[in-house]
Amino acid sequence: MNLLQLNNKDVDVSSRKRRKMLNANSPILLIPYFIGLLWTASHPFVSIITGESKCRGTYIDEAQLEPHQYYTQSYQYDNTLKPEILRGGDPNSWLCRSLFLLRSKDRGASSINSSDKAGYIGGIHSSAVTCYAHNGMDVVRILPSHYRPTESIVIILPFLNEHNYDKDIQVSTIRMIDRLAKERWLAKVLYLVAPYSSHSSSAIPISIQDTVQHFLTSYGVINDFDSPHFGDQIKAMLPLDFRSQLIRQLLVLDIQMKNDVELPTKSYVNRINFLTGGRRGSLPNLDLVTHALASYKFRHEREVKMHRFDMSWWKQHFSDKFLPNETFWKRWGEEIGDMLAFMADLATLPHAPHSPALDAGIDSFTMQVFYNAKSSKEKSSRLLLDEIFYGTEHCLRGLNALHERLHHNISQYLLISTEKFVSHGEYLIPNILLLLPLVIKCFILINCDLKQFQFRWVFHVLRSTCFLSFSVCFGLVCGFKGAKNADFEFVVNWQVIIFIASMYFLSITWLSKSNAILSAKKDNSKTNQDFHFARLSSLQLVSCLTSIYMHVPLILSHISIAFPSAAFWTPILVLSSADYRATSENIYHKLQIFAKILCLILLWPPSVLVPCIFHGQYTPYTCIVYMSLHFLLTVISLF
Repeated sequence: MNLLQLNNKDVDVSSRKRRKMLNANSPILLIPYFIGLLWTASHPFVSIITGESKCRGTYIDEAQLEPHQYYTQSYQYDNTLKPEILRGGDPNSWLCRSLFLLRSKDRGASSINSSDKAGYIGGIHSSAVTCYAHNGMDVVRILPSHYRPTESIVIILPFLNEHNYDKDIQVSTIRMIDRLAKERWLAKVLYLVAPYSSHSSSAIPISIQDTVQHFLTSYGVINDFDSPHFGDQIKAMLPLDFRSQLIRQLLVLDIQMKNDVELPTKSYVNRINFLTGGRRGSLPNLDLVTHALASYKFRHEREVKMHRFDMSWWKQHFSDKFLPNETFWKRWGEEIGDMLAFMADLATLPHAPHSPALDAGIDSFTMQVFYNAKSSKEKSSRLLLDEIFYGTEHCLRGLNALHERLHHNISQYLLISTEKFVSHGEYLIPNILLLLPLVIKCFILINCDLKQFQFRWVFHVLRSTCFLSFSVCFGLVCGFKGAKNADFEFVVNWQVIIFIASMYFLSITWLSKSNAILSAKKDNSKTNQDFHFARLSSLQLVSCLTSIYMHVPLILSHISIAFPSAAFWTPILVLSSADYRATSENIYHKLQIFAKILCLILLWPPSVLVPCIFHGQYTPYTCIVYMSLHFLLTVISLF
């Protein structure tokens, strides 16, 4: 009897030592985590992969795209075209109507039938220019005069109607069409797409992204016949000779006319946002980005950023307060802020207007400009338009010299500025370091506690987790079609929140019944504390493995989601102690449970993540990755 008591005492001592060792090693495991964070923070000035004390500069790998070997005549404002002639009495189909009126004016026509807007319309000064009005957009085709092209380039023009009409943009557009029709270097078909409202009384606004989606659908590139903006008319395809070439690049000129009051901040007056990111972390080839940035020669007072965020708060509350007043540190603070803003632009919503083209495998970008047409500095505003259309023509000239898909350069990167980038091979290693504590934690748990691994308990937890994730995804896809947009993202409303809460309740209730059954069948030779410790350590092992398996594909494809997600979940899962059970029901234990429940509610996707970060929309990352890890953390904390 004494020998049996001695053996039980030895088992209790070894169990306590094992729990103490598992919990004591957790802070040490975060050393690779902090190394990964410091490595990422050094990106603007250090390239550890190449061994250089500077960030890699953008470059063009395809020699034919070098923009400095071409010459483009500068644009100058032309005030000979009167607004009433350009608009022709119809503010909607403005491009085809303007081209038709200008040609008719040259021929001395006195009257024009409004039915001539539809179908084929003659061009301006050249038979190579043809305009086709197609269900909410004017499509201008410019054919090369000396080639039989097989490829094409698309330019999406700003949306103009009676509310945001501006003569200068129309003048610059018509001048560019006239110049491109005469160029002998033109070797590809150019399509200029000008969106307009097909019904003047339509209350549904048409965005630039809707125009890109509509054109690619009408062209036959993508299959999206459920657009709410165009109804059944979108099913009408463009004529065959308007869609017989392969689209290589797509350029979006998102020129937004704003008043001083409507601008986000005063810094947006002389700022150009060069947007490259699309859905799910997709990016165009770096050759296109570098070539376009070198083609657009803006004045020095204009600020070109690679994201759409105003980072003045970053400079005011971080750089100016915490960094030394030296040029090196000020540049580092500005560039690390721009890199984080670029990542946030890729990860959050709304997506850039050219995103549908990237989904179709077409290299594209968006030039976003806030143009103040009613500013007192009218000459400066016109110079800005001249710079935009000059850069667009110069960019087109380089792209016409290459008759193949861009493939020499990289397609996964982080843009720090117009001249610096971080390649995929550089940021891959620090992101692996962020996950390394989870890997080490798994090895420790396997080495110390594999013999007591609770397979049945883990099976029930994983079953409930899969039920929650798949039921939420299936319910959002099938049950809430009205809340779904084109990107498999779901708009937040109370019905969705109640549905997710009910799925959580069902999963936890199902798991509680399984817990009661397993507790009744436990081995009587083990104490309650050892039994709970074995279950929670097994669950922690599975949670760490799940986090690794979910983040590795994200690191290889969508770094802007993978980096903050790994930085958030790694310390939580590593530091979550497996010995949660208190020996007595005291006030400290009750406060601990209350704090856990409060944190879980704050971390619940509908609480903060979806409304504040993802702008009220549920993404696949939220429904599958985040929700699964949150449910596992809930089980670790409450069971």
